[in-house]
Amino acid sequence: MRRLPLLALLVASVLWPLATPVRAQASNQVEVVKVEGIIDRTVEGFLLSRLEDVPDGGALLLQIDSPGTLGVDAVALARRFAEAPVPVVAWAGPPGALVQGGAVLLFEAAAIAATSGGSGIGPARPIDLGRRPDAETGDAVGRAAAAAAGFAEARDRDGEAARRLVEDAATILAPQAALDAGVADLAAASAPTLLAEIDGQLVETALGPVELVTQGDPGSFTLRFSDLGPVARVLHAVASPTASYVLLVLALWAVAFEVTQPGFGLAGVAAVVLGGLAIYSLTVAPAGALGLALLLSGVAALTLDVRLRRVGLLTLLGVGAFAAGSLLVFRRVAASVDPSVWLIGFAVVGTALYFGFALTVATKAREEAITARQTGLVGLVGEAASDLDPEGHVLVKGAMWQARAVAAPIAGGARVRVRGVDGLVLQVTEESRPDQG
Repeated sequence: MRRLPLLALLVASVLWPLATPVRAQASNQVEVVKVEGIIDRTVEGFLLSRLEDVPDGGALLLQIDSPGTLGVDAVALARRFAEAPVPVVAWAGPPGALVQGGAVLLFEAAAIAATSGGSGIGPARPIDLGRRPDAETGDAVGRAAAAAAGFAEARDRDGEAARRLVEDAATILAPQAALDAGVADLAAASAPTLLAEIDGQLVETALGPVELVTQGDPGSFTLRFSDLGPVARVLHAVASPTASYVLLVLALWAVAFEVTQPGFGLAGVAAVVLGGLAIYSLTVAPAGALGLALLLSGVAALTLDVRLRRVGLLTLLGVGAFAAGSLLVFRRVAASVDPSVWLIGFAVVGTALYFGFALTVATKAREEAITARQTGLVGLVGEAASDLDPEGHVLVKGAMWQARAVAAPIAGGARVRVRGVDGLVLQVTEESRPDQG
């Protein structure tokens, strides 16, 4: 008798899924999100937030034109969309778009995968643009290939074709070829055409089957477009090896200018802003330690030669180190995002001219102007702002100057007379006060 409840429970567990009704749309809203360019951490966070904001019963349309992921676990990201509680539609568009690298996994994870005219799917390697394809480990390739096949098979697409996109770095360039290969479900020339074609289709979600509602009157249907905010746009724009290299070079130029000039000015502010963006970018686009060290040491040597007011051996060594560092700093990333040789060449030539000519000439001109002004101070009387033993600072004609006592040490507060100028340093002697005779 005790077996009857257990038998009933077993029968109910088998028949319950068959009795589960199709979920109706609770909100006829389609969220359209453009996935353009590299999928970095900023874009990853944006996509996941958009997925969470889709109302119950709504749908998410990803318009993908991307070379892949950078610093993002593509398998984990794609799995989030494969297991989404709402329908996810991926469209390789607009016409001419390319879905490559980790973006292929996102494409295959969608409940409906559509392509457009002139678009291409694959290759899915490098899986992460932070590495060249030949530098990816077998475990990483195998994991991505298995995930691509699993996502495709779960959507009744060809799992082996999806696997080949990863393992063989295959590319499918024509919409019909993608359909024939079984990596896409349909072709649509535009987003409105796609929405009209999938209206009423039944798709599987993590919560069960859902009938898509992607058309309707304005009063009963909402089509909403989402895009990155201004701050996220900036972070996304700088999150690439090329942007990282440009920011790093400009930041180093600004630092060098600030170091070779007196005071703290606009160059210092620019150095802080550019340096901050460069540091963030370097956390996304992995830089080689050797290349980064050569870049920094090259700029340091160039800056030192500017401080010495000459163009000599340090300048040549600095330019050489800068050039070598530029070639090595991102040599491990994928060729598609590696800074171009032309950009590196322009940066090297620009750096040589900037340090070897512009900064050197500007520094010499500034020092000559200061020296000329100092020469006019000879014979004037001032006050020691600090002890001079033998060097310190003096106040002459309301301005602070670096000074050196040429006879005996001078105590702070004593009267001094300017006797001469040595470079940028005033030569002074103590001047007796009138009341002291």
